[in-house]
Amino acid sequence: MDTAVDPGNDFYRYANGNWLRNAVVPADASNVSRTSAAEAELDRRLTSIVEDIAGRPQDRGTPEALVRDYYRYYMDREMIDRLGLKPASSFIERIDGIEDVAGLSRAIGTTLRADAEPLAGKQSENLFAVSVLPAPTGKNAAAWLLPGGLGLPDREAYLLESSAARATRAAYRDYVARILSRGGRTGATARANAVLDLEVKLAEAQGAAQDLSQARMLSAEELQEEAPGIDWAGLLAAAGLGDEAQIAVVDAEAIARISTLAKEVPLDAWKDWLIFHRLSTHANVLPAEFARARYVFYGQRMGVMDDGGSREELATHQISSLFGGTLSRLYAARYFSEEERKDVSIIVDRIRRAMADGLPDGADGTAALEELTVATGFPDEYEELTDLGPFAANAYGMTVAAERAAYRQELGLLGKPYDPTRWVTGTQDMQVRYLPLQNVLEVPAALLQPPFYDPEADASANYGGIGGIVGKSLANAAGAAHPTIAGLAAAYEGYRASLGGKEPRVIEGYTGDQRFFIAFAQLQAVKTAREASAITQGAKDDANAVRNLDAWYRAFDVQPSDELYQPAAERLTGW
Repeated sequence: MDTAVDPGNDFYRYANGNWLRNAVVPADASNVSRTSAAEAELDRRLTSIVEDIAGRPQDRGTPEALVRDYYRYYMDREMIDRLGLKPASSFIERIDGIEDVAGLSRAIGTTLRADAEPLAGKQSENLFAVSVLPAPTGKNAAAWLLPGGLGLPDREAYLLESSAARATRAAYRDYVARILSRGGRTGATARANAVLDLEVKLAEAQGAAQDLSQARMLSAEELQEEAPGIDWAGLLAAAGLGDEAQIAVVDAEAIARISTLAKEVPLDAWKDWLIFHRLSTHANVLPAEFARARYVFYGQRMGVMDDGGSREELATHQISSLFGGTLSRLYAARYFSEEERKDVSIIVDRIRRAMADGLPDGADGTAALEELTVATGFPDEYEELTDLGPFAANAYGMTVAAERAAYRQELGLLGKPYDPTRWVTGTQDMQVRYLPLQNVLEVPAALLQPPFYDPEADASANYGGIGGIVGKSLANAAGAAHPTIAGLAAAYEGYRASLGGKEPRVIEGYTGDQRFFIAFAQLQAVKTAREASAITQGAKDDANAVRNLDAWYRAFDVQPSDELYQPAAERLTGW
């Protein structure tokens, strides 16, 4: 804190001034935040779990045995480097053997995985991804087809003509050429240009956003009629979806535009595109120069990945991705209790009730809040891999086998009633997620640690911490115009409800209400390598959203002369 700052003038700096002065941005990071320590602690915990499994024999046929084997393969950098491209050679040969659009369609089908997160704006680097979700109509699980295929994390980077966008495309083209060259492709620069041109066309074909509510149920025949180009029967059969009468197609118009590219773009460009993405996405289980090239571009140039620190930490990240169900189970068992689960459930329910009570008359979000299912901490049942089928005994081979097994497990849910209690978020994931199709809010155990939540802490800290995060997610679910403000207001009312009509004691000179607002503002703090940035301004704006709550004015005696003061009539409710 910086008590020399008037809270009514700059509440963000009042709550965080001392931290902002003393925080140090690591040399290999773009920023540091109040939550960075929690993220580091999560990495430490997960690495500890993985190393415990790897350090002792495990019963064959168990999920732990798979984790142990994978860790040992992944850590054997000498073996990975010695094998070179040999583990990926059969894939490369198969792609090079494509002779026509039908063969291309089948090859694309074999790459489909359940690796997109449409609600988080994350798409697959494969041309399409499959998610198993509730059908748009009915109660059964259905396969949802989602467009993808881009290597750059931001679609706009392909389309804008700003100097920054052009520089990003040039750097990406160089990265593609580097991967293709290391993959044994001659004339890598020309090939990289063709791959980039293809991805620009894919970006142009896609819509700006994927709206799941507009999905359409289509058969293979209907897809072929509406989206000619790709051989859809061949693609779906290769993807394990040949027996599905219909699939839910997200953004059918975009998929139709993408499909035409199968015939418009030369086969050689498609082949290089497929090979590049396989080598790039599996760089960490290929010789070291692949991993280094990927980190230089995505980590140093784009700032969208870190190097994971040690090889042990990289292995943990990979295991968390491939064997997430097992790490979820072990994390919850070691670091989260049933008592904490009940406590957080009470916090979430109080905030939900407060938000429902405060909704304007006739608000669209009323039903969503009243019928919402809240999943806290961990699932009652875990989806774990126990059998990967046959695979080559090396890091690349086991990675590909685990990806296939997870995809088969996902497809095994099709045609059955969709289980609304099925978790999408891993227990070890540090994010609250709202699932609109299921109307479920997932609050995973990994987030339920300081500074977000502490079972020993004062209620004001927990409602200002995890409560503010949950409130914002609930506000998004209910369609709030300003989710941060609406969520903060509900978290505050939930906090007051927790007191049972009593006033909390003053601690170190601060009232309960003051501690609540300070906890909320402190969770927003971030320091970037550059003094001013969109990230720091966003953090400040979020913290200073307190200016819209009457209770904040009372708590800190904010007066009309203060810079953050807003007349009561101008304060936003969030709706």
